[in-house]
Amino acid sequence: MELAKILTEGRWTHDYPITVDEAADLGLPVVPNDQDSFCNLMSLYPQSTSARPSVQYIPVPYPGRPSAHSRRDIY
Repeated sequence: MELAKILTEGRWTHDYPITVDEAADLGLPVVPNDQDSFCNLMSLYPQSTSARPSVQYIPVPYPGRPSAHSRRDIY
């Protein structure tokens, strides 16, 4: 299966941390136990201290609002 499809088919949420083993299984070039590079990279992207999530995850289909075309009182 194509990597782009795997990463975008809804298997994970955007904030799911892919482990080194999972990345290797996906065919990504990984270097295990490279703690210095990891820490340097993570220091470039500091995380906010907000206790409130920025995105709400709803694991079931969310009912949408009826469109104007589906209302009976149009005609």
